[in-house]
Amino acid sequence: MPWLHPLTDHRYLKTLQYKAYKNNPDDVADALIKKGYRDRPKNREIWKQFINREADYDDYMKLESWLNHDRKHEISTAILGLTSTLKDHRNSHYNSLKKDFARLDSEASHKIPAWVRVSPTHSVHSDKGYRLSFGFKNTQCTYRGRDPLKLGCFNCGYYAGTEFKRSSKEQLVSQVKNALSVGWSGHKIFEAIEILSDGSFLSDKQFKDDIKAEIFGYFGQMTYIRRILVESEPEHIWIDDDVPNLLDFLNKNQILEIGVGLETSDDFIRKACINKGFGKYEFEEALAYLSNLPHEYKSRCHIVVYLLVKPAFLTPNEYIDDILNTIRYLSAMEKQYDINIIPKIEPAAISNGTLLSLLNKNRESSYYYEPLNYWSILEIITRISEKYELKEMIKKLRIGAREDMDEVIKVPAIYREGGKRYDQFDFILYDALQRFNQHHDLARVYATIEKTHPVNIKLFKLLSKKSSLGKWYKKHLQKSSSASLNKKGMLGPGSFDNCAIERYFSSRRQEIDELKQSKEIQVETDFLNTTYRVLDIIEGENDTDGAELLRRDIAKLIRDAEFVIINDVKTKLEEAISACFERDLRLFKVDLTSVYKEPDGYARIFFDATDFLSGSVFQIWSECRVS
Repeated sequence: MPWLHPLTDHRYLKTLQYKAYKNNPDDVADALIKKGYRDRPKNREIWKQFINREADYDDYMKLESWLNHDRKHEISTAILGLTSTLKDHRNSHYNSLKKDFARLDSEASHKIPAWVRVSPTHSVHSDKGYRLSFGFKNTQCTYRGRDPLKLGCFNCGYYAGTEFKRSSKEQLVSQVKNALSVGWSGHKIFEAIEILSDGSFLSDKQFKDDIKAEIFGYFGQMTYIRRILVESEPEHIWIDDDVPNLLDFLNKNQILEIGVGLETSDDFIRKACINKGFGKYEFEEALAYLSNLPHEYKSRCHIVVYLLVKPAFLTPNEYIDDILNTIRYLSAMEKQYDINIIPKIEPAAISNGTLLSLLNKNRESSYYYEPLNYWSILEIITRISEKYELKEMIKKLRIGAREDMDEVIKVPAIYREGGKRYDQFDFILYDALQRFNQHHDLARVYATIEKTHPVNIKLFKLLSKKSSLGKWYKKHLQKSSSASLNKKGMLGPGSFDNCAIERYFSSRRQEIDELKQSKEIQVETDFLNTTYRVLDIIEGENDTDGAELLRRDIAKLIRDAEFVIINDVKTKLEEAISACFERDLRLFKVDLTSVYKEPDGYARIFFDATDFLSGSVFQIWSECRVS
């Protein structure tokens, strides 16, 4: 007879619980023996697991949520059934990293940050602002240690790049200097610095007061920096009481931003799907603390709230509605506490050793996790823009960059059929959404999309079943609407009742068309179209003789080099990619940032392309068959 499972045999065990046996393991073990389960020690263990899971299940179900009872039950049962497997999955990944930790955890290594990136952001001076972001190598987030499950946040993979022994003050200051050096080497003028470290910068256990003082002392002297962001759990904002001290180190024109990973206003989703270590109580206590600060401090301290798009177990309509509900909540909190709250949408990435990577393994599972499609981000932003009461929130909304991550298996993107290769339109949509961080002009995003889409642009060709947008809609939103394809494979008028993207295209047609004719959009989209043709060459979609020779040169350089991003190999590869651009006679510069050789015979290529005509830097991802 098969062994009882605490979840699959839930009904029988639940019956035993309400009989005279109550919670007595010996009585239950005897009852199970009579039922045919003859291993008494195993029966006792099964019962203990059941009782513990029953308590966890009840805790989940008590949490407030806009999800109905059946969905809460389904999700609670799923995560409780996966907890043990998730622990094994994370431990396996952690153990595989130990050799790298030993190699990287050296004196010299602690002078270099875990990662550094420059990405588009809002600027007070122009629509081409940039932010420098980096992560410290330092002691790990304290929440993982105190989490009863010993897992920390289910989706967090940052420990893979940041979990080391405590760095000294000198080492942490060196990491800041090295991050600044990398930022300036890219020739982008950034006016914001974001420390996106694992854990809480405001926690004295992770960063001592003298370390914070020295780092912020430097920042205060950088008059070109307008805002500095640090991340923290909300309780450290009011318990450690560091905000006034940090603001005193900055000059009067600088803003301190505190990033808080609230993720969602839904208590159930935050705990069951994400396993955050705090809730709305701690978050609102932090707001109350800041609200009571003197005006000279309060006016210069803003809260940036991270909102996770597509947690595990949620359907597309659920995770879209959850973001809208959360932004409504943040708008109410801003009014209540008179604190500037900035929502930042964070598209979920699949990082190794996480719940998402576990759920991504098995396509046949009912809980299979598919990478987030970037059309969902545009849909969310557009739905927010439709809500009059959220008009102030849309003006300052931010979208996280997928480069702000490490140990990523799959980034949120538009993928081709099969889910392994990027759709060629991915970088255009991604770049357009990142530039929304700079100008906050949604119509400009739509104008860029229409003017650069590979199909002969007419609205309903953009929404055809062959386009990436049409495929996304059919797969994710059409199930809940009456939309249908006509004989030509088009999703015709009236088929998009629940699609905000279509509504925007239709209702703002004149504005979009006028923007498409503007000189600025033409220059920018000309370069994007050039880049699209370059990707055709690199990815083997252009089979003309000259293009094929260029692709072979790129593939050979990568295939023959053991390390690509070093010295002459990097230079030669940049020259080979530049030769692809030169076919269109553009004024540009290519900076190779990274190359990864994958077991599937492809190399993933990441590079920045600076367009001297538009004055913009484009972050481009591509892939090349090398074997």
